[in-house]
Amino acid sequence: MLQEFEGSLAGIRKAVIGVFITTSRFTREAKEYVAKIDRQIVLIDGKQLVDLMIEYKLGVIEEASYTLSRLDEGYFQKYAGQK
Repeated sequence: MLQEFEGSLAGIRKAVIGVFITTSRFTREAKEYVAKIDRQIVLIDGKQLVDLMIEYKLGVIEEASYTLSRLDEGYFQKYAGQK
């Protein structure tokens, strides 16, 4: 399938880069194949796809949000030594 995709990139438009997305995973052989060809093909597997969907809020619903706070040491240092 990747070979067919690469061939279509070489077609009329003469594209030098393509993005190939699967909801599954890519085999080691698929990764090796795209590493050795001249055209750049970006592989996005199911996990990466979900991560991108969450990051760009595409087709997802936010269920919960959390705020993580840390101590602002500089706040207390400006009052250190004052009585």
